[in-house]
Amino acid sequence: MTRSDTADLHITHTSAEGTTIEGTARGDGTKPALVANRWRWSRNLGAWYLPHTRDRAPKRDAIEQTATDLRTAGFTVAVTIDATPRDQVEAEADRAERASDRAERFAQRAERRQADSDAAWNRAEQINQRFAGGQPILVGHHSQRGAERDQERAHALLGRSVEQQRQADEARRRAETAASEASGREEPHQVARRIDALTADVRRLERQTNGRPSEELDHARAQLEHWRHVRAQQVEAGQTRAYTREDIAPGDLIQIRRNEWERVTRVNAKTVTVYRPEGWNVARVRYHQIRDHRRPSQENAGESTT
Repeated sequence: MTRSDTADLHITHTSAEGTTIEGTARGDGTKPALVANRWRWSRNLGAWYLPHTRDRAPKRDAIEQTATDLRTAGFTVAVTIDATPRDQVEAEADRAERASDRAERFAQRAERRQADSDAAWNRAEQINQRFAGGQPILVGHHSQRGAERDQERAHALLGRSVEQQRQADEARRRAETAASEASGREEPHQVARRIDALTADVRRLERQTNGRPSEELDHARAQLEHWRHVRAQQVEAGQTRAYTREDIAPGDLIQIRRNEWERVTRVNAKTVTVYRPEGWNVARVRYHQIRDHRRPSQENAGESTT
């Protein structure tokens, strides 16, 4: 699909930018159609966008339905789609930068909300000093109304403080989540789990498409190739080890959680079975979940094979 410069609105999809729309304005009548098709407004972009479309196959059904609804509302709409997966190194760098930016924004928001909460709390405490020591409101005295207003203000300020504290805590949590995303995507066990998930996605899409062209499959294959390359580099650099059934035998000890060793009872093609005295007596563990490994002869010595 190609873009027309004479159209009122332009819906565009690329891997780098995701799906966005240009040409809208506040109050122009486009919002109902966009909201109905789950578009969101981005203050950062200054535009409407379809969520979760960066570095993914275009949501053609949603795009076409949006264009149809907007045309029904009287707008001319041009649609341009480039579904080509981009270089995954560039995509991951952009993702990390966006996560870092989000972490910084939420951290700043948490600081502002915390300052507001503290200020409201301190002001309420200052007002409540008037009633320190159980000083009652003197009914019928000329000070009664002023005292009642002070109590109302103090109560409102305490409520504001609690709400601002809640928002500060939530912003702090979101900042930590974004910072973890920015730094943790290449953690070796995360990479291994992602490869497993992408491998399953590729196989599912290959079955569904049965050899037909698929934009979603193209994206999944590009991501899988990238993360397999990252995994190979990590293994080569000694950051992790790619265990297989050739490395593990029944009776060996493996470490899945830090400082916890479990005994292997069976070795399978994709998993090992371990004995667990609590709950279920046995559990299956995928090879990429193994952090360390010991032979029975190494158990007392406390040595590992990595």
